Amino acid sequence: MTMTMNTFKIQNEVFKEYKKAWSKSKRLSFNNITLGKFGDNVVVVYRAVAAYIIPNSMFILDMDKILDGVTPLSNPDSFFKKAWDGKVLNRKRIEFTEDGRELMVLSNDDLETYINRDYLKFFDDMEYVQFRGVSSKDPVYVFDTYNGEELIGMILPVRR
Repeated sequence: MTMTMNTFKIQNEVFKEYKKAWSKSKRLSFNNITLGKFGDNVVVVYRAVAAYIIPNSMFILDMDKILDGVTPLSNPDSFFKKAWDGKVLNRKRIEFTEDGRELMVLSNDDLETYINRDYLKFFDDMEYVQFRGVSSKDPVYVFDTYNGEELIGMILPVRR
């Protein structure tokens, strides 16, 4: 079970999108959120640039009701297939704003990549978050290291 991710914040975003979509058209159509299953977990894809993995036991919303009439995320396993291939990325103290986005620099000996800090807002305790990357074009995978190494999400890098 993840200790660093605030699953309630994520589900609140899902609920707000659900409410907004339903009130506009009386037909559910998410613009910013897509849901799917990943093993015994729920995957929440946020704004098509970040994915968060929530254990079923911590997902309090009713997936059947939310997904009624909505095409769920297809093949979420493919999102995470390179997660364990990546090398650990260190957070540099350098953070800056570019085009109105706050960027965090992540790097190792082979790679430097940038992610939008806005997509880290669902993580409460950054002390136990580990980032891994394969290339500057591939997603940055997010692991919770509080109790071992648990994959809890991914964030697409910012193209510069």
